[in-house]
Amino acid sequence: MLKANDIKIKLIQWLLENESDFTLGNEVLFSSKLRRADLVMIKNNKTYAFEIKSDRDNTRNLESQLEDYLSTFDYTILVVTKKTEKHIKQYLSTNVGLYIIDDNGFQVIRKPIKTTKYNKMNLLEFLDKNSLIKLIAQKGLSKFSVFELRILALKKASIKTIRHLAIERLFERYSRLFNLFKIDIDDEVISKDDLLSLTGNIKTNKLY
Repeated sequence: MLKANDIKIKLIQWLLENESDFTLGNEVLFSSKLRRADLVMIKNNKTYAFEIKSDRDNTRNLESQLEDYLSTFDYTILVVTKKTEKHIKQYLSTNVGLYIIDDNGFQVIRKPIKTTKYNKMNLLEFLDKNSLIKLIAQKGLSKFSVFELRILALKKASIKTIRHLAIERLFERYSRLFNLFKIDIDDEVISKDDLLSLTGNIKTNKLY
């Protein structure tokens, strides 16, 4: 029986073999609800979020999880075992992609459809104080808290501008980690310890 981290390791290896020119982040904190995306791939200025459910994982809150994914990332993909697939179909929006892992590897059951309705605040959660000040571009903003700046940006900035800057910051945050990760593994078997090098700071709930 595969655990979630086992599936994640196999998924990373599969992405390395089948994708090119991308950056990957592990346990990416997102949304005001402090959710964590199991993996986020950034490629061609688009975000691909992967939620992994093993046979041991609880799927009770999956529907609300996926709603947050769909309002934050360009593409959302659910990765499950055949056993788990039987219990999750009722939760799946048609926009959510579905990958199944078995003894033969990954099977793409359904490709994800690009999100068209984003939650502005979820995207603003990816931005630190300096990024928010740059986004709003007014004088005297340094005295405001990050929360106050996000509320201000919510009113003043377009979703297109916010999304562009959010992806830019995610890429900056994880590209260096991912490059170091690829050097460390150097075509060797990926271990659970290697995942930590893709994670950034998981000891805090800060999004910035």
